[in-house]
Amino acid sequence: MGLEDVMFSEIVEFENGKKGLVLDLLPDRVGVLVLGDYSDIKEGDIVKSTGRILSV
Repeated sequence: MGLEDVMFSEIVEFENGKKGLVLDLLPDRVGVLVLGDYSDIKEGDIVKSTGRILSV
């Protein structure tokens, strides 16, 4: 359960529609850079893997 299969540099989506970028993969947690206003994101919010890697 959770983001076990998430990849480095993957775009993830929070339940409120905000996007984030995976920057840290640790055994017990995933570090995400929130892309935009983060004030309404809280611990315990649902985050979904998109399978898309950031590209420019």
